Order: sequence, then C-alpha cells, then structure tokens
Amino acid sequence: MYRMCGLPMYLREAGIKPEQFEAVARAAVNDGAMIVNPKAAGIEDVLKILAEAY
Repeated sequence: MYRMCGLPMYLREAGIKPEQFEAVARAAVNDGAMIVNPKAAGIEDVLKILAEAY
C-alpha cells in the first residue's frame, strides 16, 4: 500500500539522518500525545524505535 501511495517505508527513504534521532526522540517524548501511549516510553526507547525504523 505504501508503494502504491508513494510513501517511504523507512526513515532513510524520507531523508531522516541518524544524527537527527536525538532531536526527534526529545520532541516525541515531550509531545502531548505520549500521555495516551499504552506504554511509557523514554528517550532511549524512542531512539531504539527510530533505529529500527531506519
């Protein structure tokens, strides 16, 4: 489906670089939407998710 829509599958395909992960993780942890996340996630958790999505 993502190919059909022309969407990237991985962060690298979207132009995100590993050196941006720290800033992205900090923004994610401080986002208000984290309050409804079913599992608490800290910066290290988000960094692991970003690495896997890269």
